[in-house]
Amino acid sequence: MLTKKQFALLFCVFLFVIISFQAQPVEALPFDGEFTDQPIAAGNWYKVWDTMTTGDVITGYFETHSSTQGLDFFICDSANLDLWEGGFTSTRYEPETNMHTSYFSFTVPNSDTWYCVFSNRGGSTTVTVDIGVDTNGDNTPIYSSSTYDYTGYGIVLENNEYHDVFLYLDAGDVIDGHFSTFFPTDGLDFFICDTDNFDSWELGYSSTGYSIETDMYYSSIDSFTIPTSGYWYCVFYAEDEIDTITFSYGISVDTSGAITDGSTTVNEDLIIFGALFAVFFGLMICCAINKKRTQTSTPPTVDHYAAPPYRPTTTGTTVREVTTRVLVICPYCGCKNDQGILTCTNCDAEL
Repeated sequence: MLTKKQFALLFCVFLFVIISFQAQPVEALPFDGEFTDQPIAAGNWYKVWDTMTTGDVITGYFETHSSTQGLDFFICDSANLDLWEGGFTSTRYEPETNMHTSYFSFTVPNSDTWYCVFSNRGGSTTVTVDIGVDTNGDNTPIYSSSTYDYTGYGIVLENNEYHDVFLYLDAGDVIDGHFSTFFPTDGLDFFICDTDNFDSWELGYSSTGYSIETDMYYSSIDSFTIPTSGYWYCVFYAEDEIDTITFSYGISVDTSGAITDGSTTVNEDLIIFGALFAVFFGLMICCAINKKRTQTSTPPTVDHYAAPPYRPTTTGTTVREVTTRVLVICPYCGCKNDQGILTCTNCDAEL
């Protein structure tokens, strides 16, 4: 069996893989400076400022709460702000006049305190505005076309307006995605439907929608498998909103599971999920088998040898006495005689 530690480790790995596989990116980020529902009375202006160095980039976006409201806008340094406020000629950058919504981007030419000015100086009524300003970045929600099949950026909706993306999709296609408004005080509705239900919804009749989201600042679009081939609508709806909404979206369509001519291609996501589960299950089995073998197997036989008793080595030297024998040959008969004999032992001749 698996130990508790082994099981916990395998479970954590499996859970991490599943979460990573299903995770959707969250595109919405707060602005560095975010000021929502800011009223600016007629004849007044609103300033957002920061100390900048040469080369810093100011980016941002603003939207008034109604298409009937407009603001002037510009960027300037501290000296020129004093001139403008005093009614004198001044140098201003990125100037806009009577704007309902506007995106801006500006590179600071010199180090100073720089101001983003939202002016209602020439207005006759109070204007309410949402403002977002970033330094050296852009936190407006941007959906990359390299990640999503269909994208939209900075789409403006007034109260009870909608924006739709209609696509021809085959049965078995899977659609999902993400959307985000520019400001957290704005909420957007979303749903997916076919042509008949879209027509009914436009006319105010009862209709059926899928992957429904309501009054969301940002949200993932729940995966939806297309049941029948035809035109399908992704609808973004600013229902009963008190002010203007600006939003972006990213939509993906997975066609790997499309059903065409009665045949079905297995969904790629399902294959990956199944493979991951098989790997996890296989790891559990291997660990269990390994544990079982460890518990039931006998230790291998080992031959043990006793060392021979120690015997000291002795070195001996044998000395042999060698005796030299000398023979004398008889000159008469050739017989060999021992030295010291005076006559030959064979012929008696004198030696």
